[in-house]
Amino acid sequence: MKGYAGQPKLKRWFMKVLVKIKGGEKEQFYLVRLRHRNLIDEVESLLCEKECEKAIFAVLTRGEIQKEIERNDVSAVSADLILTERNARWDLC
Repeated sequence: MKGYAGQPKLKRWFMKVLVKIKGGEKEQFYLVRLRHRNLIDEVESLLCEKECEKAIFAVLTRGEIQKEIERNDVSAVSADLILTERNARWDLC
């Protein structure tokens, strides 16, 4: 499988994803934990196909929502992947 641009190789079997959803003028942020390797692989595959909206659906429906994040607190959140409706960014820090 080809990697998504900038995708690091994870050495653990879980992933933390920060999901940003924009509805009208309001933005919502959720920190979601993916606990199963097959779900992580599915999300990575969807991102390789540039299917960010389908990846968000998979993350929110099958992942474990940790908490909703306030707009002001987003910069302090540690996540492996930042996912929006249009793009995905891997956090390399």
